[in-house]
Amino acid sequence: QSWLFRNPAGIEKYSNKIMEKLRPKPDIKNGVEKTTAELRGKFKNIIGLHIRQGDYKTWREGKYFVPQKRAGEIAGEYLNETGLNSAETCFVVTSDEKINPEIFSGLNTHISKGNAVHDLFFLSGTDAIIGSDSTFGAFASYLGNIPFIVMQGGAIDWANHSNQKGRAI
Repeated sequence: QSWLFRNPAGIEKYSNKIMEKLRPKPDIKNGVEKTTAELRGKFKNIIGLHIRQGDYKTWREGKYFVPQKRAGEIAGEYLNETGLNSAETCFVVTSDEKINPEIFSGLNTHISKGNAVHDLFFLSGTDAIIGSDSTFGAFASYLGNIPFIVMQGGAIDWANHSNQKGRAI
């Protein structure tokens, strides 16, 4: 009934019905599945990286803004913290603004050129999402039943995320 209302038990209980209502249109679904299959043919691990830039630069005095450079550092930290092999891992980078691929040199990346709906479902098909502190990444995590790690400008408490499984609710 309000913005602060939460019902995690109900969301979990009815997740199949929710997912049925929220499935993407065939063109989005097919495009996402095709690209995901191509990436899965090359990489063992696919990690979503959602970087919200536009409004986050100024909203709340930039409190939630994470520059691309820092996002690239966080991706590297994630590899170190998880022990994933960088050669076997690809980061799917999505954003509301253009991405500078040079920032992610040394990492395997796929920079999405899709719209927001495409990117939402693309992220939901990854193994985990590292993203801006927004509902977009959290919702993609819910759709994919995968972990969601919130990026921040400062140090990340990786121990807090080490046992995370499934949906962000």
